[in-house]
This record gives sequence, structure tokens and C-alpha cells, in this order.
Amino acid sequence: FDRTNTTDNGSAIDAYYKSAYLDFGSPNSVRRSMRALLYASAGESNSEILFETEQGKITYPLTSPSGATSPQLHDLRIHTHRYRFLRFTISSEATDQPEFYRLDIYSLP
Repeated sequence: FDRTNTTDNGSAIDAYYKSAYLDFGSPNSVRRSMRALLYASAGESNSEILFETEQGKITYPLTSPSGATSPQLHDLRIHTHRYRFLRFTISSEATDQPEFYRLDIYSLP
């Protein structure tokens, strides 16, 4: 893998990952507000994470401090209505090669 290649024949490389709907092991349980911890090196790229439930969606932009060389912890407090299912989408316009390492999602019953 050559990290110096930042384009595909001159075109920017856009990427995204969309999860399946998550029910946290109990699809009949209703949940409420949650917290997400994302470990990422987003750089100055146009990156974001979208959380969707059956009640609606919320988007958070992701950036790292200028010149950051190590992954940053993004502590996201997600205030949604009560929900049973959740999915997330991480997307990026890869101008400076963001990297996403880990996402922890905490939900309250």
C-alpha cells in the first residue's frame, strides 16, 4: 500500500462505511441517549459520522487539530429520541488520508 498516492488518476478518493442496523442484542428493548467514542486521524479532510435511528438522524463533523500526528479521541454525546435500532455511516473526502481505527457505542436501556 503506497500512502503517497492520494488520487485515482487525478480524481479525489472519497470513501464511506455504512453499518447494518444494530439492535445491541435485544431488538425489543427501547434505548435512549448514547455516547460514541471514535478514535481517528481525520486531519483536515471533510469527514463526518452520521448516526441514524428509526426516529431520525444526526451528523457530526470530524477534524483533528492541525499538525496532529497521532489518532484523536472524538467524544460524541448523541442526543436522540428513544430508539430500538441504530446504524452509522463514516464518510470522508480523502484530501489528506484520514484513518479511522475504532468506534465504541454506548447506549442506555
